[in-house]
Amino acid sequence: MHNFYKLNWKADRVVLDSLVFRLQHFKNDQTWDLGDQCFIFYKSVELINQYVNFFQLRPNFKPKNILELGMFEGGSIAFWYEILNPEKIVGIDISIQDPSYLKRYISENGLQENIKMYWGTSQTDSQKLNEICLFEFPNGFDLVFDDASHLYPYSKKSFEILFPLMNPGGMYVIEDWAWGHWPEYQKINDPYFTEENEPTKLVFELVEAVGSHSSYISSITIYGGFVAIERSATPWLNNNESIELSKEFELENEISRRSK
Repeated sequence: MHNFYKLNWKADRVVLDSLVFRLQHFKNDQTWDLGDQCFIFYKSVELINQYVNFFQLRPNFKPKNILELGMFEGGSIAFWYEILNPEKIVGIDISIQDPSYLKRYISENGLQENIKMYWGTSQTDSQKLNEICLFEFPNGFDLVFDDASHLYPYSKKSFEILFPLMNPGGMYVIEDWAWGHWPEYQKINDPYFTEENEPTKLVFELVEAVGSHSSYISSITIYGGFVAIERSATPWLNNNESIELSKEFELENEISRRSK
C-alpha cells in the first residue's frame, strides 16, 4: 500500500512519520527552524496530489525497482522510498553533492543496499546509464522519474536510452513537462529557459506514438505536473545482455504520419 496518507502538509514543510521534507519553493532562511536536519524537497502539494490520483487509479502497480534522474540533494529519493516501499531506488544526478542528512538517513536505517546514488552522471550518457541499470537492476526496473533537465532534447535522449530497459507494464514519468506554459517561467530571462525547448514537443511525439499503435508504448497519462508513459509487454532484453540502445530504439520510428 502506498503511504501518501501519512503525509502531513504544513506551510513550509511536509512531515512523514519522523522525517521532515523542507518545501524549498517556500524557503525562508530567517524563519526556518530546523537548520539542515531535514530533507530538501522541490515538490508541491499540488504535484503530489496528482501523484495520489495517478497511483489510486493503479492499485496493482507496485514498483519494486525505481530509477530517478535528477535527485538534487536526495530529498525525493527518501520521499519515494518511504511512499512507494520499493526494494531498491537508484538516483542519478549530473551534479556532485554530499547530502549528509540523506547519508545519515541511509546509514541509520540500514538502507545501503536499498538506496544507491550516482553523482556526476548525465542523463544523456547512454553508456553510463546502461551500465548502471544492468548492474543495479539485473531483473529490470518498473518506474522511472525524470526530474532532471526538463529540456526537450535531453529528456528525449534519456527516454530512448531507458524506456527499452523497463519491465513490461512499467511507467516512465517525466516531471514539469509543461513549464513553457507557466507564465512565471515565460518571464524568466535566463538562457537555460529561453534558448532551449521545453518537453512539450516530446509529449506531443509520445501521443503520436500511442496513436500510431506503437509496439512499445501502450498508453500515456498526462497531468499538469507530469506525464506517465506505460511500457508495453514486448520484451527487449534477452538474458539481460547489454545492447546498443541508441541503435535499437528511437521514438521517431514509433510514429506513423500521413503524407501531406
